[in-house]
This record gives sequence, C-alpha cells and structure tokens, in this order.
Amino acid sequence: MLDKLKVYEYMYYDLLSNQLEVCLVPSINPDRAGNGCCARAVVQRNPKWYRDFCALFLDTRGKTFIKRRNVLRALNRLKDGKTTRFRWRDYLEDINETLQQDLNITETEADFFAEYGEMPTPFTDQF
Repeated sequence: MLDKLKVYEYMYYDLLSNQLEVCLVPSINPDRAGNGCCARAVVQRNPKWYRDFCALFLDTRGKTFIKRRNVLRALNRLKDGKTTRFRWRDYLEDINETLQQDLNITETEADFFAEYGEMPTPFTDQF
C-alpha cells in the first residue's frame, strides 16, 4: 500500500494531466445538422475522484465552488509534506485515505508516474 505523500503526489499529477476537454461534432439530429448546429462531445474527463469531490459543492445553478488551481496548489503542498490552509483540506484527506485503499499500483509504478506523468488512471470511467 502506498503512503499518504505518494497518494497526494498521485492525485496531483492525475489532476494535472487529466482535464475536461470537449469538442464540437456535427449534430445527429438531421433537422439541425444542415443548419450548422453542433453537439458537444467529451474528449477527456477530469479524474473520477475530482469529479466526485466537485459534485459535493454545487451551487443552485449546478456549478461547483471548487477551483482547480486551488486544489492543485493544495495538493502540491501536501505532496511535499507541507501544511495547507485549503478550505476543503479535510475532504482531500478523506479522498487520500480512500485512494490508499483503492489504488492497486506499486511503489515503482508510482515513482515512474511522478517522474514522467504518464500512467493510466486505475479507475474505469464510463463515457
């Protein structure tokens, strides 16, 4: 099992390398396709743990209060063993504990990921 700092490091690089990306594709509705209407298609998603985290803090319009840059800043400090005044630090600690149990990677794989930032996320996301 990975230690707490390694999991924070994994979370940091996982969030850094996976970001929501959408593109426009022609509409499948024949009435609209001729008018140049397009639909949005997901190319890449945020990590599942981050999506679940953001879903906890939605406003009345369905937008999250969580800012990606603040989470990255907090994770960067936490992975280095420093403290942070991040407002939702306790939630990140809970996610860390859950990931420590769920991640099925070895120390060597975690070191490779930290150095090169390339390793598929162990979660199976359905698109």
